Amino acid sequence: MNRKPFEKWVETFGILAVIASLLFVGFQIRQDHIIARSVLGSESFSKISEAFQTMADPNFSVIYAKMLKNPESLTNSEMLSLNTFYLQLTASFSRACYLVERGVFSGCEEEIRDMGPLFFSNKYAQNWWKIIGPSVDASSLPKWIDSYIANLDTNVELENLHKLRKSLK
Repeated sequence: MNRKPFEKWVETFGILAVIASLLFVGFQIRQDHIIARSVLGSESFSKISEAFQTMADPNFSVIYAKMLKNPESLTNSEMLSLNTFYLQLTASFSRACYLVERGVFSGCEEEIRDMGPLFFSNKYAQNWWKIIGPSVDASSLPKWIDSYIANLDTNVELENLHKLRKSLK
């Protein structure tokens, strides 16, 4: 009985099986990488969404409105609430920019330019950024953010709310 052709056949089949399994592992690693990037991007958007949810909270919205209208009258506990809010917001922006640096997704600068006026166009937030912002580990944030926040019109959000109120009458 001649075993040579059979052994060659088994050897070829074994090599093909190894190649197929390596290809399968490669596809699995690529798919896992894509899923991981999607999860990271989704989590970043969730963090920004949490800022909106915080603003919608009835207790916090009273503090936020007070900050817009008369920031000098804020109590220490209200300032602590605002400080926590801005720390979380800054961390969200920083995380998004870090993920952009790592090539996970793009959207850091657009996110800051779109959301910046909403959150930082008031005197309290701008002063918060000048005093506390630099102490936050925001190394991933773009260098232009300091001047961007400083140059936002400080009354835009309050004026928009007044316009809305007038249009409802």
